Amino acid sequence: VNLLPRNCYGIEKVNRVQETYTLSQYEYIYAYGDSHGDKEMLSIANERYYKNF
Repeated sequence: VNLLPRNCYGIEKVNRVQETYTLSQYEYIYAYGDSHGDKEMLSIANERYYKNF
């Protein structure tokens, strides 16, 4: 997943994950986040881990 060049915050993280992976091919999805910009990405996972640094 390319998280570099343009804005990668909020829904844009979800878009990039979905551009790279066909999520329906996975039985279970884990996501890890450390900022408010990860909220949307965490919402597409079955199991979420969040730690604000």
